[in-house]
Parts: sequence; structure tokens; C-alpha cells
Amino acid sequence: MLEGFAFQGFEGLPVSVQRPLKRRLRQLARATGLDQLHTTVVFVSNAEMKRLNLMYRHQNKVTDVLSFSAWEGQPMPGLEHILGDLVIAIPQARKQALNCGHDLLDEISVLIAHGLLHLLGLDHELSDEDAIRQAECEMGFLSLMGVPVERCLIGRALLA
Repeated sequence: MLEGFAFQGFEGLPVSVQRPLKRRLRQLARATGLDQLHTTVVFVSNAEMKRLNLMYRHQNKVTDVLSFSAWEGQPMPGLEHILGDLVIAIPQARKQALNCGHDLLDEISVLIAHGLLHLLGLDHELSDEDAIRQAECEMGFLSLMGVPVERCLIGRALLA
């Protein structure tokens, strides 16, 4: 485990992405206190992501990142340190990186920042104000990881 983060399917990422991603997440976790919370990041295929998106969001399409908060519903005493799970589709992330003209490392970093903010209770889909707030926080997370803030996922959606 990496100071608050555990991974599943990490071996599906290129080796050239693994070490720098861990370094970025370590920087983010230390700077924000996320190292005191447990988050699992699961890397999956597009087919698995499509299945999960249909099951949990009733959308029969591939998405890039899904967030499953442990803080929804009844609190579970003794497990307050668990933030939740992020699921990221590697092929979708690769496609988005190519379309945006940056590398997979930056795209995975953006998706993790975006998903973490959902786990922390921000939701850009509620209103324009919420979208702006989450975009600002996402840019802050990206800056802490050394990722250019113009890569912000919500910013892309707001400009589209």
C-alpha cells in the first residue's frame, strides 16, 4: 500500500507510468492529508467499466472513472479511515490521453484527482456552481501532483 492508496490491476499500466504515478499520489496524499485515509484504485478493461457503469449508473457505455464512496449511508464505526474505491478504465484513459494530446500518466493522474473529489463529496453534475467548485479543487490537486492544470477533466467538459 502507498500511504493511503492500494491498487488492483496496477500491472495493467505500463511500467513507465507506475512509478511516476505512485510518486504523484504520494505528493498529493502528504499535501492534503489523504495519506490518513484509505482509497483503493482499481484498473479495469473497457468491458468491465461498461458493465459497472450500467450496473451502478444505468448507462450502457464506457466511462473513464467511477467513484464508490465508503461515506455514503450509515457510518461504520472503526472504518472512518476508509474513503472508498476508484475504478479507472485503462483503454478509455489511453484514448482520452491521445485525443487530448498528453500522455497516459497525466490522464490517469487527472482521473484519480477527479474521482477523489467525488469520494470527498463534490459533484459537478449537481449545478454549474458545483462544477466550478470541483474544477477549482481538481486543478489544486493536479498542481500538487505537478500536472498542468489545463488538463482538468471538468474544465474540458465546461469548455465542450
